[in-house]
Amino acid sequence: MEPAKNFGELASNFKSLIEDFANLSKDKMIGRLGSELDLLRSYMDELKLQAHLGKKEAQDQAQPILEEVQRRYEDSRKKLDRLKEDSGGAFQELQAGLIQSVNDLREALRNAATKLR
Repeated sequence: MEPAKNFGELASNFKSLIEDFANLSKDKMIGRLGSELDLLRSYMDELKLQAHLGKKEAQDQAQPILEEVQRRYEDSRKKLDRLKEDSGGAFQELQAGLIQSVNDLREALRNAATKLR
């Protein structure tokens, strides 16, 4: 899968990744999700920069939106780290939690992209 070029494409990539989870090995799933989360991190940094450079009113509007995306990102990253550390016993439970976390992150990203246009 090619890296996403914008927020809409990133959200689409996450949806595709979730759909592929059932067909991926643990290592491949971790690798793909880690790459997408790294890319998301760069988008979040860009949004923060744009909000910082914007007018005070726009900064105030952007702050809670960016905090929500950040919180969702951190939650997904923690779940990915737990999945990496799992020796196999709780894989399916961790996978289900990670899928939900990625869905939540994707929705937060979609909301951020829409609200911050």
